[in-house]
Amino acid sequence: FALPCYMATFARSAPLSGRNTLVEDPGSEEIIHRSRSLIKKILLSIPDTHKSCIHIETLQLNSSENSKLVIMASNIGIPSAPVLRVVSKNFSLETSLRHMSEGLQLHRALLSSVSPRLENKDKVTGLLADIRDLVIQINKV
Repeated sequence: FALPCYMATFARSAPLSGRNTLVEDPGSEEIIHRSRSLIKKILLSIPDTHKSCIHIETLQLNSSENSKLVIMASNIGIPSAPVLRVVSKNFSLETSLRHMSEGLQLHRALLSSVSPRLENKDKVTGLLADIRDLVIQINKV
């Protein structure tokens, strides 16, 4: 039993024959690399952006208490955040990229609607620019 498990582990980690790329176009590899860099930059900037805009201790990022603020957000005209759906394994690359682009555009619209109400917009403006650049990179693929 141990030998087949050992062999299966190595077979699973072995590289596939031929090209092992997401898309066939060699120019897309650079776009994918830039997109990954932008994604990391965006994810790392979210906590700092939140801290620069929110100065009330009860409004913490990823707090279970935030769900209680839905009525207040609705009253001041802040649109609801997009709801994530389960991704199907049957989606094509094009469908997946389109959904990513649409999701990023929804988040950009949400940030854009909140931005005018903020005192310190610098980090939000930077985040919006990074999201815009990521949408451009995704649409290039």
